[in-house]
Amino acid sequence: MTPLRLALSAFTCFKEPAQIDFSDLNLFAISGPTGAGKSTLLDAMTYALYGQIARLGSKGLDLISPGMNQMSVQFEFQNHQGIYRVTRTLDRKKTRNDAQTRIEKLDTDASWKQLPESEKIKEANMRLEQLIGLDYEGFTRAILLPQGAFDEFLRGDPSQRRQLLVSLLNLDKVQRMQQEAGQRAKQAEIQIAAIKSRLDEEYRDATPERKRELKEQLETLLTQQNDLTKKQESLSKDVQELEALKILFDEQAKVQKLLLDLKAREEDIRQDKGRMEQGRRVEFLLPLISQFESLLSKTQSLEASYKSKQDDYEKLNLELGKTKENLKVIEEKSQIRLPEIDVQLSKVASFLPLLEQLRARGGSLALAKQKSDLEYSESAWENIQEKTAQLPLLQQADKHAKSLEQDLLDALGKQDALNKTVLGLEKQLELLTDKGKQARSIFEEAKVVYEQAVIQDQAAVLREHLHQGDKCPVCEQLILALPASQKSQVAKLKEQQEDLAQQLKDLQEQYAEVKANLSAHKQRLLEQQQQLEVLRSKVEEAKHILGKRLQEFSGFGQDVKSIAPVLLETKQSLLAALAVSIMTQTDGVDISQMQQKLQQEKRDITEKLKSAEVNFHQLERMTDKLQTELMSLKSQLEQSLQEQTQLQSSLEASLEKAGFDSVQSVKQAALSSDEIKRLELKLNSYASQKESFERREVELQAKLSGRSLDTEQFLRLQQDLKQIQLHLDEVKDSLGRIKQQLSDMEVMLERSLQLRKESEALSKIFDTFDQLSKDLRGNNFQDYLLNQMQAKLASRASHMILEVTDQRYDLRLVDSEYQVFDAWTQETRSVKTLSGGETFIASLALALALSDLLAGSKALGALFLDEGFGTLDAETLEQVADVLETLSHQGRMVGVITHVQALSERLPARLMIKKSAEGSSISWDM
Repeated sequence: MTPLRLALSAFTCFKEPAQIDFSDLNLFAISGPTGAGKSTLLDAMTYALYGQIARLGSKGLDLISPGMNQMSVQFEFQNHQGIYRVTRTLDRKKTRNDAQTRIEKLDTDASWKQLPESEKIKEANMRLEQLIGLDYEGFTRAILLPQGAFDEFLRGDPSQRRQLLVSLLNLDKVQRMQQEAGQRAKQAEIQIAAIKSRLDEEYRDATPERKRELKEQLETLLTQQNDLTKKQESLSKDVQELEALKILFDEQAKVQKLLLDLKAREEDIRQDKGRMEQGRRVEFLLPLISQFESLLSKTQSLEASYKSKQDDYEKLNLELGKTKENLKVIEEKSQIRLPEIDVQLSKVASFLPLLEQLRARGGSLALAKQKSDLEYSESAWENIQEKTAQLPLLQQADKHAKSLEQDLLDALGKQDALNKTVLGLEKQLELLTDKGKQARSIFEEAKVVYEQAVIQDQAAVLREHLHQGDKCPVCEQLILALPASQKSQVAKLKEQQEDLAQQLKDLQEQYAEVKANLSAHKQRLLEQQQQLEVLRSKVEEAKHILGKRLQEFSGFGQDVKSIAPVLLETKQSLLAALAVSIMTQTDGVDISQMQQKLQQEKRDITEKLKSAEVNFHQLERMTDKLQTELMSLKSQLEQSLQEQTQLQSSLEASLEKAGFDSVQSVKQAALSSDEIKRLELKLNSYASQKESFERREVELQAKLSGRSLDTEQFLRLQQDLKQIQLHLDEVKDSLGRIKQQLSDMEVMLERSLQLRKESEALSKIFDTFDQLSKDLRGNNFQDYLLNQMQAKLASRASHMILEVTDQRYDLRLVDSEYQVFDAWTQETRSVKTLSGGETFIASLALALALSDLLAGSKALGALFLDEGFGTLDAETLEQVADVLETLSHQGRMVGVITHVQALSERLPARLMIKKSAEGSSISWDM
């Protein structure tokens, strides 16, 4: 903030309008006698910007010049955003003791444009603070140091210095950083908890120990598999060898048994050999005997066949007539009954789909016993089915709506609780505001009383050196009478003022705490209200959807709970109506049984007709065949009798010639050629088998070579091999299962490792932001920065102090308190022990150090110093003047209020204030 112009009208001691132009000034003095109004100029600037001054606070009526009804202050200044002008006016006649405020900005077209914040004083004051970059306390401690408060930054309360530096350095953003860090830490903590939950639930068994167990199990099973495989191979080899040996022994026993069997048949073989030789001698007679006997048998057979077939023909012909009559009767009945059955089956078939439909839909004909007021139709059934399918959607919509309504009720309860809390905090804040105003008023009044007591105390000290008739060294008037001596009240009033200041500070801290709490609860209330709006919208939408769903079930109940029973009852009634319809059309008969009965009857009639037809045609064919056979047999019989007579004569001649007396004797001696061949083959086979078995016995004896077979051992080895195979199969199954578990475990371990890495990364983020949040909480970080800042201020100020005090005093910061190191005594002591001049030097050095440190901030583009130079000796005053000139050369405006003529003359410009009965006046002395 750089002052440009200040205009006054009826402000305290300036009854006539006055205007001061600060343009193009760097260093100047404000001079004039005591009470002329030097400090009033600073008060005017402060009042224009903040609506209050250090001496009178915000008591507006006390600022109006005596005898005047209205005053105004207009202050023009420049910051990095542009040029602004603020005007405050106050009317004594108005009932309210408030000034009217107007803020304007110089536009690009050189016209003044009023800011909208001017409408309300509170908003105007806030806007001015933003433009200046400092609140009232910061302004009066860093830019405009009023009379009597010049050393407050040096010797004042640490908390006040802290508040000023926070404002100057914009450290309130630390709180926002702390909140952001807390939110990020919370987010990381939630994500860590989610990962931990997954690890505990999904990957609880995924551990390296479990993986090692599975690997150990796998290795054990692989070892078992290898051992069992080796045992299996060894046993299998032994069993195969024993099986081969057993085969040889079994074959040997078989061969020996066969040889014994052959030996037992030797006598039969000899007899068969004799029969074969005799049979060959009569072999030439046998064909003739066989021919005769065959012809004789043929003739007898033909005679028997002819007689039998003649009887069969007569019987079959008679049965054929009866069958023909029976077929005619069956055909006549079928032609009448089968069409009737087809008509009945067609009628039954028309009802079957209805019955199947009834059963498919969960009904039966038994439902026909129930009463139903409904009439069945497909559209009615489809409608009820559609409603039943839609019922879950309705129930879901109802459940969703009820859940949202409950959420809304819960949210309303939370809002009510927050409203009550906010109202309580607002009342508490109003109470603290009233108390603060009262405490501020009491403090300001006590301060004025204290300052007056200090002046009186100083006057009392001066009185000791005054006598009646002398001239007053202050006003140069003749002293006619001396004031009465009074006891000093400064110490008591100072203690009282400090107590009041502490009370005011406590109230301010309580106010700040309650205000922060109120702001937090208002934010929560705002968020809760936004949540309520969202919930109300969701509830309305859910109710709208539920209403639409209920409209679809019109006529099935008034609420969701009653609709399901009504739908079920309606469905049963429709099925009952369908059952009644079926029973009515079928006259109460079970159509399934009726259909089966009719179909069976139709099959019976058809099969009976078919059987009769087949039987008739079969008999007809048999009759024709027998007739043909009779004719053939008669012809064969006549021819056979003629051949028999001729062959008999030839046979009798052959028997006589061969020496046999009868056919019987020939037959006894004769064998058939087949029998002879059989005997020959039998004899040859016997000889061949005997030779082969004897040779095989020799071969087997050679292969066995005296070896034996332990049958029990062989059976035991077979059983052992079977058990090993079963065990090996079990091990292979376990191997497959363990391999799959191990594969799954490796995947889970990899995923759990990733999750743990994510958790570790999040933990680092959480630790970082949680620690940052803790460091920034409770002003820890602010205190650190402020301590660093004040240490730098002390270091910068020490350079000037050392220079001005001939290297005696060095300013230091110890436990947030400023102390000085005295090179003469080699001791460190409080700055409060410094003399008035020393305190002024230290305060000035500290103020200039603050200005240098924040040189980049345009808020400190000016510095006004009110009094304090009268306590400096000539040498120190010269050094201070050099410092002020150096500061002005750096682009800062420095204004000095001083009674010291030497300092005033040293400065390049002077604003002279003259005091008179009509009011003070202002003029420049360049």
